[in-house]
Amino acid sequence: MPSPAPVGRRRFIFRVEVLHGVLGSVGFLIALLAGTRPMWVGVGAGALVAVANFHAMAGLLERLTMGDMQTRSIAVGMLMVKLLVLGAAVLAILTLLQPNAAAFAAGLTVTPLSLLLVSAFARPTADSEVQG
Repeated sequence: MPSPAPVGRRRFIFRVEVLHGVLGSVGFLIALLAGTRPMWVGVGAGALVAVANFHAMAGLLERLTMGDMQTRSIAVGMLMVKLLVLGAAVLAILTLLQPNAAAFAAGLTVTPLSLLLVSAFARPTADSEVQG
C-alpha cells in the first residue's frame, strides 16, 4: 500500500490546481468577450486539457514516488495510457472543434504559469518530510 504524500506536496498541488482554474477561467472569459468563436474555444479547450493533464500527472507521480514496486509498475503503464489519451484528446479537439491553434496553445500555458506563480509565492515550510 502506498504511503500518503507529504502534506506540503498535497498543499502545493492543490494550490496549483486552484490557480489553474482561476487562470483558465480568466483567459476563457477574456477570449469570450474579446475574441471569435475559434479563439474562445481554443483557450477553453487548451485550459481544460492542461488542467486534466496536470491532475492526472500529479496522481501518477505520487504513485511512482510513494508506492511499492507493483504500484510503480502499474503507474508506468497508466502513464503510457495517459499519453495516448492526451494525444487522442488533442487530435479530437483540433479536428472536431477547429479552434484557433494559437489560442489553444495559450490555454495550455496555464500549467507552467500556475507552477511558476505558486512556486514563486510559496511560503517555505519547516515540514521535514517536504525537505527530505
